[in-house]
Amino acid sequence: MDPSYRALPDLASLAKDFCENEEYIHKYRYQFGYHPYHAFSMIACGQIGLTHTSEIYILGAQEPKYAHTMGLKTCHSIEAALEDARDGIGDAPRILALPRTFKTAGVHLTLINNT
Repeated sequence: MDPSYRALPDLASLAKDFCENEEYIHKYRYQFGYHPYHAFSMIACGQIGLTHTSEIYILGAQEPKYAHTMGLKTCHSIEAALEDARDGIGDAPRILALPRTFKTAGVHLTLINNT
């Protein structure tokens, strides 16, 4: 990962300045812009996933820096991701593949405990 990319904990110190930026506030209020904190909440999505997994890979990312900012890894193919996972996790990584993620409506996974 390129060391210039910063994960959410590093970005927290920037939140106040970002959210008080008058230009961003104006765009949010009057020009259909996103709320200034929106980018931080999106970055947090990657951080939440990483609290429950060893690694998250984004395959074929057109803008890898966004995945890296969230703490995710990028690879050009499933084979490359599997090789990297085997090197870091072991020979039998457990895998959840979501091939349509970020191409269609949001994915919501729920664990149901029937005990």
